[in-house]
Amino acid sequence: MPIPLRILVVSQYYHPDITAAAFRVKETVELLRRKGHHVEVLTARPHRATAEGKAPPAIDETGVVRTPIVRYRGGGRWNYILHYLSFLLFAVVAGIFRLRGRFDLVWATSPPLFVGVAGFILALVRRAELVLDIRDIWPDSAAATGQLSQKTRLFRWAKGLEVWLYRRARLITCVASPMAGYLRGKAPETSVEIIYNGVPSELLDSCASHPAPPAPPPLTITYVGNMGYLQDLALLLQAADRLRSAGRTDMRFELIGEGVEKARLLAQKKALGLTNVEILGPLSKPEAIARTCNASALFLQLREDPTLEMTIPSKVF
Repeated sequence: MPIPLRILVVSQYYHPDITAAAFRVKETVELLRRKGHHVEVLTARPHRATAEGKAPPAIDETGVVRTPIVRYRGGGRWNYILHYLSFLLFAVVAGIFRLRGRFDLVWATSPPLFVGVAGFILALVRRAELVLDIRDIWPDSAAATGQLSQKTRLFRWAKGLEVWLYRRARLITCVASPMAGYLRGKAPETSVEIIYNGVPSELLDSCASHPAPPAPPPLTITYVGNMGYLQDLALLLQAADRLRSAGRTDMRFELIGEGVEKARLLAQKKALGLTNVEILGPLSKPEAIARTCNASALFLQLREDPTLEMTIPSKVF
């Protein structure tokens, strides 16, 4: 039987935030605890939308230490960087003064890569091994969203930080084979392991409790997730407009989630007068699963970008 480890997980996002990262980390922590390991979590106060579309309230949870964070509300790359740097600063302070004892390993999950910097510092302080969990290649993924320009000195500095950090980890975990190849090229002496995203079995079981979707028409094409720049969901509204113009009434579109592009999508829907599109806010996980199970088809896309081709969106699972 493996020896139980004392593990510190450092993640900017955690339950009850509604993000793929928050779900992945929460479920991983629960799995590790079931395996008998002692796991503590260092994370920010909830700051990503709940099913009500608001910032989640702070909650008390055993083994979870929460720090303040400067919320990102748009307004340029410096506000974006300040948002991430604030967690780096507060996480290091909390890790030093609010946690007790030493850990066997620190598992820091990125993006943003600044979380890895916090993990590196805390691993030194706590005399622990550093494990980096890389879900997206940063800062390249930030450049793909338009939040950073590859022509700036800030981007070049971030690329240097990326390689420096990879080479100081004992182990890197990532979510796809092409990403593993990229990481091994940047840090050939660091071990890299692929841990794919997945779906908890209880969520799969819940699908069986929902009735099969009714026979068409209309067909319902459903998207559930982040409404950001990378998803380019305006394409769905263009499709809905074309279908309406062609007199097709047998298809409708359902967009569920939150994100920086949501206001623009709502404005586009209103301007086009689309009655075959419904745009909803975030739903609870059971509600989202029910909508997914009852859809006629599910929609998923990302803008074309070499960086994005290295990963597998968690919604695929």
